[in-house]
Amino acid sequence: MYVLIFSCIGLSCCHFTDISHIVNITYQRIPKNTLEELLGITAIDATILKQNNWTDAGNGDVFISNQDESIKTKNITEKIDFDSVAKVIAAYK
Repeated sequence: MYVLIFSCIGLSCCHFTDISHIVNITYQRIPKNTLEELLGITAIDATILKQNNWTDAGNGDVFISNQDESIKTKNITEKIDFDSVAKVIAAYK
């Protein structure tokens, strides 16, 4: 029986980049140990923080970004005519 063993150079780098992107759009703050587990690394160093524009919060957390600044709000307006409302009110009488 033959066992096929191969290595994909750069595959872990792609996963690292993808996971970093997901963390950027999902989290505002994240515990360091959780981030290390997600990224599959043993320690977060200054290079990783700088690459992703993250900062060490100093209390065991990593500050990712202020998600409030990246949320785009939309003004939603609904137009309801009186006849539609009258039918609903009449149905509940």
